[in-house]
Amino acid sequence: LRPRATTENNHKQTTYPSTPVNMKSFSILALLSLIVNAAFAAQECEVCVKVMDDVRASMTKEQSRKKPEIEKALGAYCKKE
Repeated sequence: LRPRATTENNHKQTTYPSTPVNMKSFSILALLSLIVNAAFAAQECEVCVKVMDDVRASMTKEQSRKKPEIEKALGAYCKKE
């Protein structure tokens, strides 16, 4: 496809005509990108949720309401091997 040159207000601008094939390809790639991104994000969230559940399980109800206690429990959890 050949680009079309247009002039508006003494500015030269080149535009390319869109074709159904280009639009369909772009749409498919965009959709696939979103699906792959969502799959990776879900896996990462599973890890975070498990860590937070483990940390909460190691704390009393009173400790889980205090930020310094939560930070202390997270530090202890992360130091475990």
